[in-house]
Amino acid sequence: MYYFSLAAGVIAVFLFMISYQFKKRSHIILVNGISRFFYVLQYILLGAWTGAIIDLLAGVITFVLGNEKLKKVKNVIIGILFAGIIASSIIFYDSLFSLCSFFGVTFEIISLFMKKEKHIRILSMIAQPFWLTYNIYYLAFGSLIGNVITTVSIIISLVRYRNTDKAVDTV
Repeated sequence: MYYFSLAAGVIAVFLFMISYQFKKRSHIILVNGISRFFYVLQYILLGAWTGAIIDLLAGVITFVLGNEKLKKVKNVIIGILFAGIIASSIIFYDSLFSLCSFFGVTFEIISLFMKKEKHIRILSMIAQPFWLTYNIYYLAFGSLIGNVITTVSIIISLVRYRNTDKAVDTV
């Protein structure tokens, strides 16, 4: 079972990492959302329930944010799902380390509301130390290595696209 969790973690990390290399916000959101489901699988296989449920709800939020057809109800759906993330963090609380997944995913979700890709990347980078701590505690080595790689990937993309962001953020 451990090797399956490791494989799921590596796939999740790869997808999450390359998501920040896309120029368009819609592509970043799509690939980021797909990666979350592999993270969920990894955390389920490791018995890290807080991370699994929070990443599942965050994955749904990611796809809602990327779906233009849901414009009218988008904020209501996201509010309900985020309330689920808060409730899951309380229900599955087992130590201060379990809260790291809450803070990590909160920064990642807020980042996806940004219009400027640069701000998506910066807020996602702020989330990485929280996930790093969570993954160390729960021995999610695939994700742990991925946190380091993702941080490097975000830094590379910030340098690569440093002069191309023109949109204005409104949150």
